[in-house]
Amino acid sequence: MERFKDMHSSKTEEKKIIFSLILALVPLVALLLCKLLNSDAELLQFIYDKTVGIPAVTSSESILLSKAMDVYCKTAPFMAVIVFVLFLESKSLIRKVDAKQLVKGFVSCCILLSCAVYFFMFSSVDLHHSKRFLSLFSYSDYSLTIFYVSLYAIFYLFTLAFLFFLVRIAEMIKER
Repeated sequence: MERFKDMHSSKTEEKKIIFSLILALVPLVALLLCKLLNSDAELLQFIYDKTVGIPAVTSSESILLSKAMDVYCKTAPFMAVIVFVLFLESKSLIRKVDAKQLVKGFVSCCILLSCAVYFFMFSSVDLHHSKRFLSLFSYSDYSLTIFYVSLYAIFYLFTLAFLFFLVRIAEMIKER
């Protein structure tokens, strides 16, 4: 019976994560609608003007939309921290595992997250002039939105995983 409670609480936490991610992705869709419904897109121009000095992954095909979406994607780790602190119970998603596996997962998560953060948050890249796979996303506003939704989800989920690993490792150290 206790195992069933653990499974139920885990499913509740997973639902919280997915629901909060969907809510966090709404502004990206709103930015796309802003671009599609308003050809001038004063909001996008305002965001571009205020963030011109920030490194960004943009598309020269749709510079205003891509810059606004990129700036919003940079908020994903902060949203993940807020959701983790306010809504999630860290014990319910990570069950007791071997310390070696936990450290191995933590190191892997750190490496992947740091590479993604460096490439997509601290460097300027034009998707249109980039490698073949990334340049595919730059040709339409819809594919560009899919790219930024994916990017946001990756940062959000990896940050949550990092936090869960961090808390679980701290608990294991405290138990010893």
